[in-house]
Amino acid sequence: MLPIFLITAYAYLSLVVAYLGRRTRLGFFRSLMLSLIVTPVVAFLVLFFFFRANLTARESRQARGHRQVARGVVK
Repeated sequence: MLPIFLITAYAYLSLVVAYLGRRTRLGFFRSLMLSLIVTPVVAFLVLFFFFRANLTARESRQARGHRQVARGVVK
């Protein structure tokens, strides 16, 4: 019973890491393969430290707007 739980948890965590990596240069499938080959925790750390998410133009503008408002500069 315990091995089935561990395999299910490992697969679920791998899918979570792949979902988080879908907007990086690796993409969903490569992130999934990375998390299946190494542990999902190590794959998450690799994604977090070495690959930035590709933002759309709208998300980029919104992020800049939030930073400007935080600094007190309002358009």
